[in-house]
Parts: sequence; structure tokens; C-alpha cells
Amino acid sequence: MQLKKDKPALPDDLRQQIRRRAEEDKISIKKLSRQLGCGEYFVGPRRKSKGDDFNKIALAVDFFGGKLVIDWQDE
Repeated sequence: MQLKKDKPALPDDLRQQIRRRAEEDKISIKKLSRQLGCGEYFVGPRRKSKGDDFNKIALAVDFFGGKLVIDWQDE
């Protein structure tokens, strides 16, 4: 299944949280990116033309022992 080109953007806050967690765990962002096979995804600013890569976000969350959750808020 391919995502549409107009993927929703993740808040930059998620990438910042991953960077902060790496800093807390004393892992350089470059080392984290290499270990996850993410290239320079977490190193530089997000390129709006490329959109966010949910797979790379999920890899980092899993690496740090977290869990991605979608919580649908039905009113």
C-alpha cells in the first residue's frame, strides 16, 4: 500500500522528542540514524517536500522501547 503524496505532516515535536531521548541516553543522532538505517532523517531539518517518514519515526520509538498509539477520540 502506498501513501498519497499529500501525507499529513507530523508535528516537529515528535522528531524533537526523539532527539531529546537520544541525548538523554547519550546516543548521538548520527549514530542512532546509522543504527536504524535512517540516513540523515533525524539529523537535519525536515524537508517539507519529502514529508514525514512514519516508518523511521516508528523505528526510533521502538528502539527506545516506546509504543506508537493511535487514540481515536469519538465524541
